[in-house]
Amino acid sequence: MSSTRQSRSYTVSEVAQLLSDTLRSTFPTMRVVGEISNFFRARSDHWYFRLKDDKAQIECAMFAADARGVAFAPADGDEVEITGQLDYYVPGGKLQLKCRLMQRAGEGRLLAAFEQRKKKLAAEGLFDDAIKRPLPRFPRAIGLITSSDAAALRDILTTLERRWPMPPIYLLPVLVQGEQAAPQIVQALRQLPQRAPDVDVIILARGGGSIEDLWAFNEEAVARAIRACTLPVITGVGHETDTTIADFAADLRAPTPTAAAERVAPDQEAVAQRLLQCRERLLRAESTAQQTRSTQLDAVLRRLRRVSPTQRIDTWAQRNDELQARLSSVARRAVAPQGARWQAVAQSRARLLRAVQASIERERQRLWAQRGLLRAQHPRRRVQIDAPAQLHRLLERMQRQARATLSQAHHRVEGRAQRWRALAPLGRLRREANDLAQLQRRLHCATSLAMGAHQQALQRAQEHLAHLGPPATLARGYAIVQRSDGAILREPAQVQHGERLHLRLAQGSLQAITDKNEPEGGDTSA
Repeated sequence: MSSTRQSRSYTVSEVAQLLSDTLRSTFPTMRVVGEISNFFRARSDHWYFRLKDDKAQIECAMFAADARGVAFAPADGDEVEITGQLDYYVPGGKLQLKCRLMQRAGEGRLLAAFEQRKKKLAAEGLFDDAIKRPLPRFPRAIGLITSSDAAALRDILTTLERRWPMPPIYLLPVLVQGEQAAPQIVQALRQLPQRAPDVDVIILARGGGSIEDLWAFNEEAVARAIRACTLPVITGVGHETDTTIADFAADLRAPTPTAAAERVAPDQEAVAQRLLQCRERLLRAESTAQQTRSTQLDAVLRRLRRVSPTQRIDTWAQRNDELQARLSSVARRAVAPQGARWQAVAQSRARLLRAVQASIERERQRLWAQRGLLRAQHPRRRVQIDAPAQLHRLLERMQRQARATLSQAHHRVEGRAQRWRALAPLGRLRREANDLAQLQRRLHCATSLAMGAHQQALQRAQEHLAHLGPPATLARGYAIVQRSDGAILREPAQVQHGERLHLRLAQGSLQAITDKNEPEGGDTSA
């Protein structure tokens, strides 16, 4: 028996959909490296382009939601690494790669190397907060390591001049990109503290760029040089989203070069306002303290007057005098002089009066003795003895405070005078003259270096030219054939039979006569 198997018929749409499903299930996600060509950005911000190498090419599409995550603007000729999924575009009937991620070719390897180096140095403790050094609050001088022709340099200098123009700035120009950038940065971090001993903080900065452009700041030697530097280092590399190994190793990381200058230089207007506030608070505190001490001293004096026994002793003495006068008056009225009897009475009276007076005198002496004793123990006496010492101590303390206040005021005045002198035209001219002299020295040094580099390049070009020139070619066994008129021959058809020729060799020359011509593939005999 024979059976006939009838196959099913598919529509074009079904075949296309089957092909699309097969590709998606077989190749879920892949990474492809190639060169961009025919790049096109649609109005919808979707990207369409081809990815090719020297043997093949494939259509690619990247939709706007994914394209917004690309960190650069792609263009024809860029080498990129695509992460996406193979797909069959049903309406157009073509195979394409739907791109999800795009990065420059090699960035993946650089990021992997970055993470590996970061973990290694972090394990060594190179990024620990405990070893971070604080930045000076008011720097005496600022060191700057960056490229001399970078836009970041102008931003830093403008910010420093606006916020804190007093300290001098020492610039050590270096390359910030390329193979020689890292060694120059390491050397600058070593030399700057020695060349400028008054510098107490260093700014290491450059502008933005790709990860390849910033790679010099990811070198391990740069991170170790930052930690080995004797001065605190603040980095301002790239934009706010850029992070390098140098940022982790630095004592402080600023998001941009301008932000680094702002972190180093305090705001002169805010500092001046703060000084004025401190001065006013000090004067108010001094005035309040003096008023308080004066009030306390008045209260002590009033209390001493209230408890003083002098007033009581004076009252008792006055009362004694009054009693004595009354006793004398009574005695005179009671005893009148009448004969001998009254004379005896008068004598008795006199004796009694003397006895009373003696008794009163003894009582008076006793009272005076007690009064002297009371005076010796009287608080006023103690005040008269102790108060001068206390007042003297208070006076000395107030004098010390006054001298300290005057000294601080003198220092403030002197500081402002120095600042005004620094801002004065003569001082500015002197600084400008010094800066001009430094620029002239740097120009001379840069000119010497540039001349040396140009001389080396010229020497290499001469050597290369000598290697490619006619003498080198002749030395390898070739000859230059010239006609009698000096024209150089390049093919046999340029000469006639029997024509005399001049052959120039590496060492000397020959004369020859043509015998026959063979234009191609044969020997020419002469």
